[in-house]
Amino acid sequence: MKLFNSLTNAALAASLLVLSPSLFAAKDAGVTGSLAMQNSDFFSRSAEPGGSLEVRYGDQVAFDVAIEGRVAKNSRIYVTVVCRQPDVVFQASNWTDYTFTMTDLAGQGLVWDGSAADCTASLIYRVDKGRQVVHTILDDVPFAVN
Repeated sequence: MKLFNSLTNAALAASLLVLSPSLFAAKDAGVTGSLAMQNSDFFSRSAEPGGSLEVRYGDQVAFDVAIEGRVAKNSRIYVTVVCRQPDVVFQASNWTDYTFTMTDLAGQGLVWDGSAADCTASLIYRVDKGRQVVHTILDDVPFAVN
């Protein structure tokens, strides 16, 4: 009888997997997040009337991050910033509370002469699943450095 129950349970589990593989999706599949650039004193004042804020070369940028859902124990959440002109001139990743300084990063092999660049900050959710690493972009924020 024990063998019959084991075989029945195995057959049931196999049929569920075939019929609905989403039942066996990663537990962290419901993680969502949002990323927003902080309004900060780090930004330079522009010459526009009203003193709107803009990011300039040498400024620092930080981000507000909100995460919802169950985060896996073996995961990391971080921000990656990439700037192009059109080639990549800046690329850095760090924890969500990090403040990025928008300047050339010596030693990376990238050269940024301080001229305008189009940038994107991405909120990344990384889960280590044995030998496999899964990266998910939860949100993106485009911005310009002038």
